[in-house]
Amino acid sequence: MRKRASTEAAKAGRRDAIVSAAAEAFDRLGFAATSMDWLAERAGVAKGTVYLYFATKETVFLALYRRELDAWFADVDERIDSLAQDDAMAFAGLVVDALEARPRLPALAAILHTVLERNAGEEDILDFKRHLMDRHSATGRRIEEKLGFLAEDDGVRLLQRLHALTIGCWHAAQPAAVVRRVLSRDEFAPLRSDFSEELENTLALLLEGWRHGGGGF
Repeated sequence: MRKRASTEAAKAGRRDAIVSAAAEAFDRLGFAATSMDWLAERAGVAKGTVYLYFATKETVFLALYRRELDAWFADVDERIDSLAQDDAMAFAGLVVDALEARPRLPALAAILHTVLERNAGEEDILDFKRHLMDRHSATGRRIEEKLGFLAEDDGVRLLQRLHALTIGCWHAAQPAAVVRRVLSRDEFAPLRSDFSEELENTLALLLEGWRHGGGGF
């Protein structure tokens, strides 16, 4: 029994090392420039070992997204406890603050559906979605308790819409270099987008619509 536990711990350690290597790679190289060879070298394992844990590069980064998201949920859960009842603006602020503490998370969310989920196996996706549903449900209930104008299951719906808003605001705030140069001109100041500001303001508006019977529009 003791030997088995040690083996399982070793497996978990190797898996965590690969995911941690993916975090470093995402920050330094970006997803596209990262190879499985690079991940193996940084994790201190053979390339074949990486494939024992992850069938594709996308599944490695899907695991990284899951780890980042879990940390965000834990942070939001803790912050909600100190929130005043029905304070939509404060809730929008705490959501954005928790995202700002994890800049890797919105960047990963921006490629989740278009890249990471495109080359992952059905079992990997099934496991990921079940885990996501559990986290959404648990935090969604906490949000419903704190924002009393939300009905049952609205917490999950809110988190889904927050996910979509995060992706949209992130893309809008990350223009190509040539677009960024053009937008730097004074005449285009109204077209510039700040990720945190846009997300917080849009989320607050969404919640106010919910409060006044719009069901989040």
